[in-house]
This record gives sequence, structure tokens and C-alpha cells, in this order.
Amino acid sequence: MSYLPSLPKGTLLEVFKAYPALARPLHAFAETLMRGPSPFSEGEREFIAAFVSSLNGCDYCRASHAEVASRFGVDKALVEACVNDIENSGLPERLKPVLRYCQ
Repeated sequence: MSYLPSLPKGTLLEVFKAYPALARPLHAFAETLMRGPSPFSEGEREFIAAFVSSLNGCDYCRASHAEVASRFGVDKALVEACVNDIENSGLPERLKPVLRYCQ
């Protein structure tokens, strides 16, 4: 779960629950980002989100995005492989520059 340094005992989910009117537009944005038109498939977008969550150290987000990516046909183990070594991970070549940029 994403913990907020300015809110030592709070999580992002708790903030969303406390302020649902403010969270709705963010959720709508995320839905459009992950499911709307894109040169990347839904699985690739979920995979990228899982990769970035790994870099951020958010195990909850990494696991949830990796699980959704797997439902779109992406191997969950690929996230960990890319965190350790993008070049030799087995990742399709077209996604390597994207992950390098995310680093």
C-alpha cells in the first residue's frame, strides 16, 4: 500500500475513502489511462504499472497490477525479471525503452 510521508499512519486508500468526491476524478483518470485508447495493450499498461510500483517499493500496487496484467496474458514473473535486468528479461523489444524511461 502506498504510504504518504506527510501522513505517517495513513495510506492512499484511506485518503480516497475520506475524500470520495476528490477520489472519483482520479479513479476516472486511471480508468481512462489503463483502459482507454492507447498504443499499448491493457496488459502492457498493467505490466508497466506493476514495474513502476516495484521501483516505488509499493508491494500492494505491484501485486495488484501484476495480477491484472496476468489476466491479460502477461507473465507475473516478468515484472521481477525486468526489475533485475530489463535487457535479458525476455521482455519484447518495443517495451524496453519504456521501462528504461521509467527507471
